[in-house]
Amino acid sequence: RARARTGRARACARAKRLCLKHFLVLGLLLAIVAGVTVPAAGEAVASWKACSGLLGCVGVVQTVCVVVIFFISGLTLKTDEVKRALTSWPDALFGVVSILLITPLLALLPTRLRF
Repeated sequence: RARARTGRARACARAKRLCLKHFLVLGLLLAIVAGVTVPAAGEAVASWKACSGLLGCVGVVQTVCVVVIFFISGLTLKTDEVKRALTSWPDALFGVVSILLITPLLALLPTRLRF
């Protein structure tokens, strides 16, 4: 019996580590399954909007979900990695410029193509 409990405990610990490591993928898959099985609930939640003059109308639940994903992802970062990223500011600057400036400009190229 003790051996069976040890094996079960080891399997539970392994499953817990796997879930903690891949929480984002598992959570998104769970949301997809929930959305496919109960679409009316998703439509009802998606109708909750917060409107302001600056941003227009924004989905409350969608915004909260994105904030939670980024917050939890930030909590999983190691302190040494954050310090190293902050000291390599030229690399971070290049990333921001390429994402916010270069990529949108490159996206304009296909709009000039004639079909």
